[in-house]
Amino acid sequence: MKNIKNILIVMAATIFSVALASHALAQETPFSIENVPNVVGVGVAMVPDYEGSNNYKVGAAPFFKLTYPKTQWYAQLIATELYVNALNHPFLRLGPVGNFRFGRNDTFDVDDKTVKKISKIDNTWEAGGFVGVEFIDSNNPRNRFSASATFLSDVSNVYK
Repeated sequence: MKNIKNILIVMAATIFSVALASHALAQETPFSIENVPNVVGVGVAMVPDYEGSNNYKVGAAPFFKLTYPKTQWYAQLIATELYVNALNHPFLRLGPVGNFRFGRNDTFDVDDKTVKKISKIDNTWEAGGFVGVEFIDSNNPRNRFSASATFLSDVSNVYK
């Protein structure tokens, strides 16, 4: 599942970058990332049937980031994870996170005999929080350094 999320994040970032680049080329003045606090889109990628699988299928994932004007408050969806930054601070980020984790059906077509023996896992809702930092170069806001940690726990009682 971690690989699926990483693939979807990379695809979403690529689509977002292409959209920003085409928008920047249409401008007569240099493009400033601070002028684009809101974005909405859908990423498309090839994802494995399960983590470690050699079989892939096409997957799509929505993404958005909506920022409250003139603040650092935002809501951000990346595939199945929803982040809400509740801290209006120039470089600190803190807030709740919700996630939907797809389960594993025991009836899917698997060639590996060992994987076929693994039991079904139901879809899961997870909730928790995140904390992070984001330093933005005041001379060029496209230059950024960010680091964060996310803490999630099962709230639908699937992980027993």
